Amino acid sequence: MKKAVWEKGVYSFNCPSDSTRLHEHPYFEISYVLSGSAVHYIEEKGECEIKCGDYFIIDLKTRHKYHASTPGSLVIMNTMFIPEYLTPMLIKVKSFSDVLDFTVSKPYSGVKLPCITDRIFHDDTGKIKELLCNIQEEFRLKSFGYVENIRALLTEFMIETVRKAGVKKRTQNEPVTAPIKKYIAQNYSRHVSLGDLCKRIGYSEAHISRLFKEENGVSFKSYLQQIRINESCRLLLTTNENIIDIAERVGYSNMKFFNKIFKEHTGKTPKEYRNR
Repeated sequence: MKKAVWEKGVYSFNCPSDSTRLHEHPYFEISYVLSGSAVHYIEEKGECEIKCGDYFIIDLKTRHKYHASTPGSLVIMNTMFIPEYLTPMLIKVKSFSDVLDFTVSKPYSGVKLPCITDRIFHDDTGKIKELLCNIQEEFRLKSFGYVENIRALLTEFMIETVRKAGVKKRTQNEPVTAPIKKYIAQNYSRHVSLGDLCKRIGYSEAHISRLFKEENGVSFKSYLQQIRINESCRLLLTTNENIIDIAERVGYSNMKFFNKIFKEHTGKTPKEYRNR
C-alpha cells in the first residue's frame, strides 16, 4: 500500500491493491470501491462482499482487511482523517459516533442517529463519489482555503451518509436510554458494556452516559449493578441455589467483588440476607 503523507491531519489517495493484511488505524478511514470487488473482513463482525460503488467507514482502531475477488481489478479510494481535523474539540473522541454527535446531531436533540461504521453503503446516485473526489482534488491542489473546503466536504459526506442510513425521530416522551434499559433487563447476566450498547443505538458513549444519569437519576454502572443485585436477592430468597452459582447467574464471576457490591446495596452479605 502507498505510504500516506499527511497534510494537516487528512490524506486521500487511490489504492490499487489485491489484498491487505489485518490492520488498524489511529484515524478514520473512508473507503470507496472504484472498480472490482472483494471480500472485506472486520474483526468481531465478520466478512461481507464489497463491489464497485460501495463505500464504508472504518472506525478508530478497528482491525480489518480485504482481498480482491479477481486479481488486478480492485481499486479503492481512501480518505483518512484524524478527529481533530474537523475541530480541535474532537481531539479526545473515541469513535466516529462521537464525531457525528458533535458535528451533525448537536443542533438536533430530537433525532436519533444510526451507527454508520458497521455497514456497507452503495452510492446509487454517484454523489458520494463526487464528494470524495472533490476532497481528493482539494488535497492534491492545496489551493487557498483547501483545509476549510475539505472540512466542509467531510461534513457533507457525513450528512449524506446519515440520511442514507435513516434518521429516526424520537417521540416527545420516549427516553433516549429506554433501549439500553431494555437490553440490560434481558442481558444483565452477560458482559454488558456501555460502549457496545452505544454503537448499537448510534450515540456516543459520553453523550449517553450523561443522558442516562439525567433520565434515570443514576449512572449506567449503578443501574446495571442494581438490576443484578435485585435479581440476586430474589434468587437468594426463593431458591436453594449455591451463592456462587447465583452470583454467576446475575453476571458476577468474582465472588469477592459480588460480596462487596451486594453489601453496599443491601447492608448485608448474601449469606446474611438469605438467613435473615
